[in-house]
Amino acid sequence: MVPQEPVGEERSWPYFFLSHAHPAGSKDAHRPQPLAEVLVRRLYEQLCDHLEQLCPPILGEATPMGLMDSRIDVGEPWNQWLAEQLGCCRVFVPLLSPPYVHSDMCGREWAVFAERETWLRRGGTGAEKPSAIVPVQWAPFLGGMPEPAARLQYNRGDFPASYKKFGLYGLMARPTMKDDAADTIYLLAERIRDVAFHVRIAKGKPRSSLKGVRSAFLVQTEPRLPRIGRPDGDAPGAPGEEGAEDEGGGPAPKAGGIGGAAAAESPEGPTDPEDGPPGGSRPHPAGG
Repeated sequence: MVPQEPVGEERSWPYFFLSHAHPAGSKDAHRPQPLAEVLVRRLYEQLCDHLEQLCPPILGEATPMGLMDSRIDVGEPWNQWLAEQLGCCRVFVPLLSPPYVHSDMCGREWAVFAERETWLRRGGTGAEKPSAIVPVQWAPFLGGMPEPAARLQYNRGDFPASYKKFGLYGLMARPTMKDDAADTIYLLAERIRDVAFHVRIAKGKPRSSLKGVRSAFLVQTEPRLPRIGRPDGDAPGAPGEEGAEDEGGGPAPKAGGIGGAAAAESPEGPTDPEDGPPGGSRPHPAGG
């Protein structure tokens, strides 16, 4: 399949959105910035640098090559900005780790991006919807990659073997692995470029925030316990009984499990643990 450069409105969109989980305490201004936050920022800047050399420039001088989230001042409409950018970036780059799939906000970001329509630009066939998500193994999963990330190719053959073993965080955090880290980041930039050139993606539907969006990773950390003296089929959460549905009106997720992508909005929407200060999102221009 011959790649084709983005055309029309897409030429003014950032190439990627970097989605990651914030370490505990990262929003506390009185604590030193965690190493993971420093490395995520470094990754973002290096991806922007590589893409500036690998891709045509974006229309609009103020538009950065990529976007990521960061702390913002209290009162800024970060949730609205986040919803808007997820609707116009070309490629979604999640940094997959155990904390990521347990982050409600990261799951919402994935769900909002995944609901956008995609097509192969030209020369391609197949019934499956092409994906504009480029997952990164930030840290290994001892039990294997969960859904929906497991369906996507995150461990391509041209990445260093150390990336598959340690994840990109492990490579960037270890000085002896700096060469493998540099190779992985460059190959990741190429992958973002290739997806942007091969996959056409529609603009997302207008949103004022991510409230009401159900996470792509449906996690229930505490199992529901049956009442003593009741048959198993009549346990709380059984079909047809009150409590069998979650707050969003859909089937309750399996205890301790991770479900597939679900971008549907619930009538009232879940509570927003990250809705409000401190924390939030704003665009970061390359090298800024």
